[in-house]
Amino acid sequence: TKIITNYAIHDNGSDGGYEKANAIIRELTELIDTGNVSEEIVNMLDLAKQGREAYYKREALAEKGEISGMVTGINALDKFTGGWQNEFIIIAGRPSTGKTALALFHGVKSGKPGVYINLEMQKDQLLQRLVMMESKDQIYSSNLRDGRMTSFEKQIFEQTIAEIEKKKILVYDRSGCGVHEAIRVIRQQHRKGNCDWAIIDYLQLLKMEGFKGSNREQEVASISRAL
Repeated sequence: TKIITNYAIHDNGSDGGYEKANAIIRELTELIDTGNVSEEIVNMLDLAKQGREAYYKREALAEKGEISGMVTGINALDKFTGGWQNEFIIIAGRPSTGKTALALFHGVKSGKPGVYINLEMQKDQLLQRLVMMESKDQIYSSNLRDGRMTSFEKQIFEQTIAEIEKKKILVYDRSGCGVHEAIRVIRQQHRKGNCDWAIIDYLQLLKMEGFKGSNREQEVASISRAL
């Protein structure tokens, strides 16, 4: 309330409504992230208690043959990292080297619900990526793309589509999406139980709402910090 009131009191009409709304959203998001400072202070007794509880949870998982993080789909990687933890990961590489396919692979193989924020790819292209991944190379990508699948490939295609329909993946399809908009979508779906992971494809197409500078490198750095 204080943030909105402050903007209303100091409104001299110099900023447009779009810029003002984005500035308010940004401050509200930062407020949610920051919270009360006292909530962030932990003494050694509490720290030791949390660490002990965390270890025995990991031990219980290990006894059941499970890992502490989210399954990556690659056994060697799961052993090395304990699965994906609560972290921000950037998959980097040159164009057309399979970054989107790899990210989708990890999301699908986790077996958990998630949100794919699509900033570039057409929805049909995204589905083709999923079909190729789930069909285990039984369909030629050129045949799928050009509408020339054989009867065997069409059979595999229909079976694969039926499996894809069951995936708990939501696609937020919006070019020009802002970082705080993306964060808001992720939080909303997480509260609904629909988001244990999120993929943003891709980072450099995100916008920082209200960013005043002209340096794109600084803007991308600000986007990374916000995420």
